[in-house]
Amino acid sequence: MERGYDLSTWKNRRELLIRFQKALLKKFSIEDYNVFIFGSYITAEFVHNESDIDIIIYCKDAGKRNDIELFANEFFLYYDLQSDILQYFFSENAPIYAVILDSLRLTDYFPKELKNELYYLLKIYDHDMRQKREKQRYLHWCYLMKKDELVKGGISTW
Repeated sequence: MERGYDLSTWKNRRELLIRFQKALLKKFSIEDYNVFIFGSYITAEFVHNESDIDIIIYCKDAGKRNDIELFANEFFLYYDLQSDILQYFFSENAPIYAVILDSLRLTDYFPKELKNELYYLLKIYDHDMRQKREKQRYLHWCYLMKKDELVKGGISTW
């Protein structure tokens, strides 16, 4: 596999991920971390030479997390693929990390503490989305009421 490798097919992207996974496990042999791949890279929405690879790194050791981030960035840059790398930390204000539940895991390390945090974040995310939908329905209702008032009042802008 060479630089500029065609990543337009899932087969080729999967092959690159397997290569990355092997290199990652060779360099960081003690599995006290995990790397999660999410976003368009693992879907049909990926566009070769436009899309990037989205990664979340989970590791309690901050130094090792930084080393993994640097390694991943250099690995994918070698294949002319930009990477968007996040380092996981628990925060109620960061429900983005709930995407880990639908991501591709590159190691078997998935401690109970992480699972509990992610399910908690998922509940927060679901609650936020429900509130957003309710607000949009309310605003749409207000729009319809205002439109109705304008039509009944003889002021039709339509």
